[in-house]
Amino acid sequence: MERLRVVFVDKFGGAGNGSTSASSAVVRFTYPTVAGVKAAWESLQCWEAWRDHLQAPAGEPLAAFNRCGVTMLDVDFAPCSLFTRHFDKVGVPYEEWDAQELSERLPAVDTGRYFPPRPVDDDEFFADASARLGALHTPDGGFVDDPQLAARNLAEAAQRHGATFRWKTEVTAVMRRGGRVRGVRLEEGTELSAGVVVNSAGPWSGQLNRLAGVGGDFIYGPRAGSSCWPAAALRTDRRFRHHPLEQLPQLFRHQPLNDPHAGRVSSTPNEMTC
Repeated sequence: MERLRVVFVDKFGGAGNGSTSASSAVVRFTYPTVAGVKAAWESLQCWEAWRDHLQAPAGEPLAAFNRCGVTMLDVDFAPCSLFTRHFDKVGVPYEEWDAQELSERLPAVDTGRYFPPRPVDDDEFFADASARLGALHTPDGGFVDDPQLAARNLAEAAQRHGATFRWKTEVTAVMRRGGRVRGVRLEEGTELSAGVVVNSAGPWSGQLNRLAGVGGDFIYGPRAGSSCWPAAALRTDRRFRHHPLEQLPQLFRHQPLNDPHAGRVSSTPNEMTC
């Protein structure tokens, strides 16, 4: 099998400098599709043997996976059954806790059901809980202690296998020929020809799709800002106090919502562009 020559293009200065730097780095399996659960479960095996997975040398500092379990409340818009049917197919171990067991296992958690969310000025904002919630617990879940280091680990592993990186470089155009994407043009005018262009710009990938003239038929599409802050809230006095999206950059350290070029794009000359 012929190996592809891979070049990664990123506007930022290094691996993990985008939204990954603010990631909670939770390793969970609660995805609404069986494909998502399979991918998450397979990734756990990589995290548990991270050095072997990367073929990293003995002295290289690596991010570490911490297995502490992940508990998700059984709420109306994401009930346990949405995930357990896929867990049963894939073989993901799990426990279903009622409100009493949740209180005993995690006494710091308020098991009250406050739904639907209400604004602060609503008369029902301070109403008592209407019921109590149970939870779905996956004992094999956990978190990665340093998501930015994990991104650097992956970049260094890719370099060991021949990939190259062009940091602080912006993609300004996607080249097409014969009805197909054939490469990308960089801000200084350099053109990278590629048989494959991989869009890895995360919440800003919609902008690259528009440069390529694709994505108009997608049912779902990412949007910078909204995908980072779909429903943000701060917990106060056992209730949720909601904030307008435009206030969130001041409340949390993250990428600005109004930066049109903050995403990352990968690209590869000759055969493949990521």
